[in-house]
Amino acid sequence: MRRVRPTFLALLALLLSAVPVQAVTIVAPNGYAAVEGNDANSFPFNNFEGRYQQAYAASHFDSGLLEITEIAFRTDTDPAAADWTSDLTFTINLSTSQNAVGSLSTTFADNVGADAALVYTATAGVFGGTNAGGPAPNAFDVILTLDTPFLYNPANGDLLMEVLMETQVNFLPLNGFSYLDAVESETGTFDIGLQRVFNGGGDTAALTGSTDVEGFGLVTRFEYTVVPEPGTGALVMSGLLGLALRRRRA
Repeated sequence: MRRVRPTFLALLALLLSAVPVQAVTIVAPNGYAAVEGNDANSFPFNNFEGRYQQAYAASHFDSGLLEITEIAFRTDTDPAAADWTSDLTFTINLSTSQNAVGSLSTTFADNVGADAALVYTATAGVFGGTNAGGPAPNAFDVILTLDTPFLYNPANGDLLMEVLMETQVNFLPLNGFSYLDAVESETGTFDIGLQRVFNGGGDTAALTGSTDVEGFGLVTRFEYTVVPEPGTGALVMSGLLGLALRRRRA
């Protein structure tokens, strides 16, 4: 009878029980990864100072527990814009919204979930513009790699992004004003799965803001990994160890 060493069994089980995570990139609204949005907007990264919220319907995302690691935007192609260069000072918070897209409150706090977390703090530098003026749509070149990944479960509600812009910025590039690609509902509803609330009055602690009467928001790319369900690795390990024990008894 051939004896299998315990140390080998443990190592084999450990390696095979490590369930790989799945890297995913999605664009919200869905369907706009290679399609230019029908609108453009400078808020909240240009010509804006204050508090901005944008909600994304959970239906844009995969199911399960998602670890969001990156958020990206793209420069609009009309008009063409140069580099987004400035000493931007802003932070981004993510949470699971207390209100669904289409029913956001104009009171900012009412939309913020209990899991709200600071995920990004801007540093001075160049934000995008490298692909501006090319064939529509531009590449996602305003890329924000989160300082702290955010765990999001779409089953618990829509995703809320909150931007607190502390510096008034007006970009006037050589070949046009800097706008980001955006989408506005063509039906007058919230069918695109986006809604925003904003107050550009200069106070990042503003209590209330304004909202659009229909779906509107920046085209946004999210990068995340699907986190394996708890216990999956343990089940695989248990099965492997059981198989190994049966082989040892044979």
